[in-house]
Amino acid sequence: MPQCASCKTHNEESAAFCSQCGTPLGGGSFRRRRHRFLPRFRIPLFTGGLILAALLMVLWIVWSHPEKPTITHSGRHGRDSSKRALTPEDPTGGSGGERAKVFRPPTREPPEPKPLDADGASQLVAPALVILELRKEDDSPLREGRGILVDSSGVVLCRVSSLLGAYRGTCRLPYRGPQRAEILGISYSIAGLDVALIRLERSRAGYPVAPLLRESPAEVLDVGENAFVFNNYRPERAEVGETHVVGTDGVARVLLAEIPSVSPASFLAVDAFGLVIGLCKVEVGGRSLERGDPLPSADYRILVDPAFALVPGIGRQVSMTLAQLSRRLYEGTFRDHFARGMLAYQAKRWDEAITHFEQAFDRIPTDQPPERDVTQLTGSLRESYLEEIRRLAGDNRMEEAAFVAERALVLYAEDPVFLVLLGEVRFDQGAWMEGIVALAQAYELEPSERVESLLERGYLELVQEAVALGDVQAQETSFLQGIQQLPDSGILRLELAKLYIQFQAYDDAIRLLRQARELDSSLGDSVENLLAKIDDAIKRRNAVIVPIPTGSRSIRTEAVIDGHTASSFIIDTGATYTSIPAVLANTLGYDTSPSNARRITISGVGGRFNVPLIRVQSLDLGGYTVRNLDVIVLPEKIGPNVGLLGLNFLKHFKYSVDSKRQEFRLERL
Repeated sequence: MPQCASCKTHNEESAAFCSQCGTPLGGGSFRRRRHRFLPRFRIPLFTGGLILAALLMVLWIVWSHPEKPTITHSGRHGRDSSKRALTPEDPTGGSGGERAKVFRPPTREPPEPKPLDADGASQLVAPALVILELRKEDDSPLREGRGILVDSSGVVLCRVSSLLGAYRGTCRLPYRGPQRAEILGISYSIAGLDVALIRLERSRAGYPVAPLLRESPAEVLDVGENAFVFNNYRPERAEVGETHVVGTDGVARVLLAEIPSVSPASFLAVDAFGLVIGLCKVEVGGRSLERGDPLPSADYRILVDPAFALVPGIGRQVSMTLAQLSRRLYEGTFRDHFARGMLAYQAKRWDEAITHFEQAFDRIPTDQPPERDVTQLTGSLRESYLEEIRRLAGDNRMEEAAFVAERALVLYAEDPVFLVLLGEVRFDQGAWMEGIVALAQAYELEPSERVESLLERGYLELVQEAVALGDVQAQETSFLQGIQQLPDSGILRLELAKLYIQFQAYDDAIRLLRQARELDSSLGDSVENLLAKIDDAIKRRNAVIVPIPTGSRSIRTEAVIDGHTASSFIIDTGATYTSIPAVLANTLGYDTSPSNARRITISGVGGRFNVPLIRVQSLDLGGYTVRNLDVIVLPEKIGPNVGLLGLNFLKHFKYSVDSKRQEFRLERL
């Protein structure tokens, strides 16, 4: 008994056409007569012409009045259901669509269809299941989708969501091996329903078809009625649970009964006669399962999006290409930016990934993506920021690295890792205060020895900047801020103690040194050495000793002006007035213009000069202080670039030079 190549139905041996779908089978007396007509007889030309004309007349009559075989279900559910299915030859169900181009005997009636078993359902439906190979704009692979052929001209039923992001694609036809057909575009879809019809390029041989159910499932299906679901190419038995389940979108769907054989991976549902009910979707906790979500093991239900609503679109031509669909509905969405960002992330193009991930974040309130996608986006964006900062810092592009770190902190404000990276980048730029601010925030969020060490370095560098400027007060302030930020830092206390020793604030220095030794035992030797120096200085506290280097022609020392600015001075016992360079006077903020400063005439190597005379608040040499001291301001062209300690300062003390011990001694009167 011959089997139909298209629908796999078994027919009687002499049948010329399949009783199920009308496909020519090669059997029957007419086919044999047609093949024997020309080879065996020689017919006169006139007679042959008459016969040919008669034959053409018969063909015209048959063509004009065909008997279209349809699948009938008389008696099922108490009604004639002859309009339930679309045959492959008549996509519109006999309502004015494209006429089938297959010759049929006008008198043959198809047998009454019977319900299919699993093998029969597989033979009918499996050849029509296809794989959609979708590609991106650059023609690289995007994803694979699934579909079902519902018309022999090449119409495929599939999900709209599976097409989004694709710009072109092909359809793999498993029943024909590796053969593929190009996807021309979308011919029909319905707003709010995630199903569509796409059209393939035409094939001379046509395509195998699983016919659509033409009526609402609620009208022709009964609860408990058998059905089949397909995941790949083997059917699983199912049952109809409900026929009119209205979702929040207002669409009525079929609910499949909860039986163990129905897998959450089910893609397609057909009734017991092999007619396509629609495409399956899984609900978990009232939410539809998205593509890529893990399949549930329990507590799910399977709904079927009805395909009968797409019947009017079977005969329509392409209205939109895949590229047009993606540009209209996909580009700029959360899913689009997230997908593009993940591709860049996987290729380690961090800057591109960051751009798309940030745009995806902006779309979260509007598109409301699944929580799992938001979680994955958050983690991938964070890693992209980290890698991009490290890449830029490694290339010594510190300003760009700092900019990316600050962008990251907009979304990850409480992430200490980004704060530490920003602090390190700012240190590499020499922006110590900005780096300290970032590191201090990181230390408050997550204290660690590494961050503490970085902060100590930052405060010490701030002190060095103040030393370079000669600003003693700024040095002390930086140390105190550091100790307040890092109360357990021994090194900052040690360094501040050195500053206090320099200015003979011995009591404060001793207190800090003892604290430093308690906090950090590794500083013990340094602390002991400094304490010994303090002890020696205290013993000699009744005099300031300024050592005179061997061979030196001048006695140089440092003195502090106005309590905060240290400057170099030469002790000059022959100078009447103490003097400072004009640059130092300006730094101290004194106005030396003729209209505001007194003037005095002095004699020098180059003659007599009229110079400003200012009064400083104080001048301190090793704890010996003179207040409200008149000081000459020497322009650069007539004076040295250091100050001179003259008699108007020295006369307040007893001073002497010990040439044997090579030291200058200053004592109180």
